[in-house]
Amino acid sequence: MDVLTIMDEIQRMSNGHSGNPTANVLYVADNGDNTCQDCLDNDGRIFDIDDPELPQLPIHPHCRCKYVSAADPDEDISEDVERYRIIKNLKAAGKSDEEKARALAEQIINARRENPKLREQRLFLLFNGRYLMSSDGKLLLDAVSGQPVSERTTVNWKTMFGGDETVVREFDYSYSRQGIRNKGGIPWGLYHIEAKEERSAKTSPWSHVAKSRGWGNYAWTLHPDKDTDIRKRSGFFIHGGLDFNTMGCIDLQEGETKFQKYFVSTGLSSIYVYVKYDKERVTIREQRPKVYSSPSLYMP
Repeated sequence: MDVLTIMDEIQRMSNGHSGNPTANVLYVADNGDNTCQDCLDNDGRIFDIDDPELPQLPIHPHCRCKYVSAADPDEDISEDVERYRIIKNLKAAGKSDEEKARALAEQIINARRENPKLREQRLFLLFNGRYLMSSDGKLLLDAVSGQPVSERTTVNWKTMFGGDETVVREFDYSYSRQGIRNKGGIPWGLYHIEAKEERSAKTSPWSHVAKSRGWGNYAWTLHPDKDTDIRKRSGFFIHGGLDFNTMGCIDLQEGETKFQKYFVSTGLSSIYVYVKYDKERVTIREQRPKVYSSPSLYMP
């Protein structure tokens, strides 16, 4: 059942409202040995589905709290509430229409389903070969990994001094290519980054302008989980740069400053990064200004 159908059903059942009713959800705490005071304080509270104060589950590792419909408490709708929140945040960010937001939200939901460690995290990151996104939908950044298998550049000269160019790059995220050092994308699996390991252009040796084209202003080491098969590779980072120039890291291009601000805003000392490619082949189309760089051609 898709999210709109679910929310229509929740609205239909909510407290007998008619017309355009408010969807209310009931917070239910497990009330066991692992139940914290926040869980107990929220137990039995009814929230509007759009309430900005609606607690995001899980509140803490091993949290067993859930959401049910306020009108029909027999069904656990926690996953539906999460999906609704993710879609809403992605659309609010202005980079996703309804169809795209739904597809990305489903990838996040599936990642949490299939990985036990992610099910215990209030917040994690997902890299799908095209985007790096946060599990709450508040962060969505263009990202790639590895060297492109093809690249085409088309220049459209609008005047004798400049115009624009379109660069089309194709990336291969197949399992076999993930094992190729310095060319393949980062291997599928679970990693984590630590806030204390943030490297900036002000303090690192790659602060030189030429190097910053490939590294950007910030970088974080990606530590593979013990169960992640890194295919005898090493040296993975999240970083930025003016160009897509990665040999196996997660490259945010010019989005690394936005990511740094987001990471700081979470207040987390570390955060999981789950790599799961949505497609084996991904095409990135980039359009940018082009300035003629040889003015001597027009000089006497």
